[in-house]
Amino acid sequence: MRNLIQRWNQGLRGALGGGVAEKRGARRGFSIIEILVALAILVLAAGGVYHQFFNIDRLGRMRLNEIQGRLLAQQRLEELRALPYARLAEWEPGETATPLGDNLKYAARTTIEPGPGDVLKLTVMVSWRERGAEAVAGNSVTVVGYKGR
Repeated sequence: MRNLIQRWNQGLRGALGGGVAEKRGARRGFSIIEILVALAILVLAAGGVYHQFFNIDRLGRMRLNEIQGRLLAQQRLEELRALPYARLAEWEPGETATPLGDNLKYAARTTIEPGPGDVLKLTVMVSWRERGAEAVAGNSVTVVGYKGR
């Protein structure tokens, strides 16, 4: 019976990967190659997460700038609508670029054109700079409104 148990244990060790390797004196643990492969996989995964995090952050900032630009353009348009028609009619056709308040990141470009009849077309384009760069064509919002007598 004892012989049967010993044979059973040897067979079990052989099936589980033991036995022969243990007889040859193999050490337990990971080899340097296995550690380097695992570290490379970890670095690649961390790099992908890092890239996605900052990409999402950049897109969020771009969207925030667009929303702020749209709100500033709408505010400027409402300020123009509040002015008397006579004052707006005297406005020279063309564009005027003005920084919006203390915020030098955003600039408004206002155009007032005569429309059909006694209607004036008011156009406000707000552009902005991203982190110290110059204003780019894609970094702008345009709002159009009309003012009648």
